[in-house]
Amino acid sequence: MISFGTDGWRALIAQDYTFENVAKCAQGVAEYINQNDSLPKSIVVGYDTRFLSAQFATRVTQVLVSNGIKVFWIDSPTPTPVITYMITHYGAGGGIIITASHNPYDWNGFKFKSHIGGSANQEIIDQIERYANSANPSGDLVDLENTELIEYIPAKKVYTDHVNTIVDITTVKNANLNVIVDCMYGSGIDYLTDILSGSSTQITQIHNNINPSFPGIGHPEPIRQNLVELMNEVNSDVMIDLGLAFDGDADRIGLIDEQGRYISTLDSFSLLVYYFLAYKNYRGAIVKSITHSDMINKLCNAYNVEVYETAVGFKNLGPKMIATNAVLAGEESGGFAFRDSVPERDGILSALYILEFVANTGKNCSDLLEELYQIVGPHVYSRTDIVLNEEQRKKITLFDAATIPVETFPIKINQINTVDGVKLIGDAGWVAYRLSGTEPLLRIYSESNSQQSVDSLIDHVRAFLGV
Repeated sequence: MISFGTDGWRALIAQDYTFENVAKCAQGVAEYINQNDSLPKSIVVGYDTRFLSAQFATRVTQVLVSNGIKVFWIDSPTPTPVITYMITHYGAGGGIIITASHNPYDWNGFKFKSHIGGSANQEIIDQIERYANSANPSGDLVDLENTELIEYIPAKKVYTDHVNTIVDITTVKNANLNVIVDCMYGSGIDYLTDILSGSSTQITQIHNNINPSFPGIGHPEPIRQNLVELMNEVNSDVMIDLGLAFDGDADRIGLIDEQGRYISTLDSFSLLVYYFLAYKNYRGAIVKSITHSDMINKLCNAYNVEVYETAVGFKNLGPKMIATNAVLAGEESGGFAFRDSVPERDGILSALYILEFVANTGKNCSDLLEELYQIVGPHVYSRTDIVLNEEQRKKITLFDAATIPVETFPIKINQINTVDGVKLIGDAGWVAYRLSGTEPLLRIYSESNSQQSVDSLIDHVRAFLGV
């Protein structure tokens, strides 16, 4: 059974993730495209640096071509946001990316992006999933060398030209910054170095060779425990201004300040919101996921703009971003989107805007963060991921939020939100838990005004769930 989660379908390679099942997913997309007369009969296809990703993408292309669908083909590992932008640039009916994003090395995945250049909504995903599970794909004998249905596209050049129109690249190039970038062996390799080539700003990369086993990091997710090497590199050299990290498909970002300290994804997005509202003078709504920071609410209140909260996943944030013409949208995992591009996470664009912020102000990250805290106050955040067996997962699925012993919590709980998992909200912070839509994990999130309070809130959730 193929089941699409928060961001596409992911599975263990050679178990459920097989050429047969990938072909079924491609057939599902083909049927969706061919049965919707309003959609162009074309798809952008790309892939990441994982084991056999290029071969899986080739199988996808065979299936699409056998269904009469034109393929805009990218013939090297390419970041998901770059592939997504190609959809709108070339006017395609959608896009398929072979990637498992930040999952461990033995996983791979299948992402579908809609014609708007963003995550497909649940209705579309349900259609594709239904078609995929009943599919009998063909295409094995299609000769990809002799078909007019494949067009090779210069994705990197097109994307670079795009970001040059929306980011002040000249100022970044002339800022004389020294930056270390952790590419996490993923498809973001060389993107910042090439975009900023020939400038006084120097980009040094680590983990910038293709290695599908992700040695030393386990899984390419730019979270604190995976960025120790980057933090040490920044901390050991007083000339380094900041560190940046991308996940496996470069749609998410990690940020390290000039002292080698990890800046949480909540702080990173808050800095970007602050930059756009206070320095770039943008006005318009901000969209955030339910597990994101209350700092966003305080910033929006300070600058008199609306904030909208959705369930986790850009299949929820993207449509809300479009509906409200939002300036930015962000989720806790480090994926941020911008009005001036497509309604989808873009780690490369996020990194460039962070560099633009530092370059335009002449301030370092820690000073900018302190400036932010003067408006929103200090915030402490933590996330705990717990691997579950099937019995534990079922127990949590059936758990009745009404039975939570809120009176035992270290803060007064005023509200329980069950839009996505369970979120307990109080005056002095919040704690939430939900089952991951991409991995067999329980995620517990908390934000408060002290580390002690955050830890206590997480401990209380673990206690009543028994995990």
